[in-house]
Amino acid sequence: MPVVVVDDCGHEHSPAVRVSHRLPTAAAGLSLVLVLAVTLATSLTATCAAARRDVARAADSGANDVPEFVFIKTHKTGSSSVTVMLAHALEHRGLRPAVPCRDHLGYPDDFVDPKRTLCGRDPLNFHAAISHIRWTPRSRATLLGLMGPGQPKLFTIVRDPITRFISALGYYGNSRLQQALHFDRNSINEAWLQEAVQRISRSDVRGQLSRYARQLHFIGYAFDFGLASDYEVDEKPGFRGQAQDLVNSLDFVLLNEEWDLSMALLKRNLNMTYKDTIYPHLKKVGKAPVVVSQATRDLFCKVFWSDCILYDLMKQRFWAAVDDDIQRSARLVARTNEAARRDAEKDASTHGKTEDVQDFFNRLRRA
Repeated sequence: MPVVVVDDCGHEHSPAVRVSHRLPTAAAGLSLVLVLAVTLATSLTATCAAARRDVARAADSGANDVPEFVFIKTHKTGSSSVTVMLAHALEHRGLRPAVPCRDHLGYPDDFVDPKRTLCGRDPLNFHAAISHIRWTPRSRATLLGLMGPGQPKLFTIVRDPITRFISALGYYGNSRLQQALHFDRNSINEAWLQEAVQRISRSDVRGQLSRYARQLHFIGYAFDFGLASDYEVDEKPGFRGQAQDLVNSLDFVLLNEEWDLSMALLKRNLNMTYKDTIYPHLKKVGKAPVVVSQATRDLFCKVFWSDCILYDLMKQRFWAAVDDDIQRSARLVARTNEAARRDAEKDASTHGKTEDVQDFFNRLRRA
């Protein structure tokens, strides 16, 4: 008679039992099967039960559960989704992030005047920073000086630079650059990318753009992390060392392409719960990224050298932190989100109710 074990997640398992010696009676054999089945059930349900307890205690988490942290928000990497998650995780625990009077913490300039930059109730007293900030030495000194004396957790998120560039090109809507690159969001392929990169390599094309446009499109990571102020054709001497120092200064890194693993890392490092990792707006994955050959990637990285160097170093740091526990946790992150999505689909009143970044900060500014 087959033995079926149902775990706490509702999944059925039929344990295979191999007996290497003859059992004295059929009853003894059945007893052994039942013992093994119970053992398997205990093992299989432990992880799911832990996840359910974790989700259930999210609302009761104390203020000390989440350490102080700085999320170095990058452009066109999924950082706004992470910001919304972090904002609500803080609020559920009675904690507040730094609230910028406008959209950013001084960005694209340095964050050096908190009394003019921060708003809301008790603006200089906050537990975390989750807004765009240009991570220069001056910005870093100002922010960490307010958060002292301890050292907050530092982390960021990155995305494949090719995908990030295409997303930025469409999102920022710079018509001059779009026309120069023959950009059509419905005709993005490898041939177009090769032509676009070749055009960007021309100084006359880059010269048509404002400095800020070059910063957003051509040196997104290097500018956000305070390692460059304008595009340069050739790799700067010492840049790789500076980039490695930056990566070494971070406590962990999130990778857009590995979302569930990233949420598992976020949960571990910030003592969060699985409920905290539910994707804002229960969003689903969008269009698949453009598949390119290694030769095209090499061409891209020759022009976008700073983005590629920083991404590769961040990616190495990310994978170095992924262990078996993170792999298991990522599967539970995915299950938690699948369950939340199913619940939302059943309840039409929840559609579109999740705050976006601006809604959240507007509410805190009025508080």
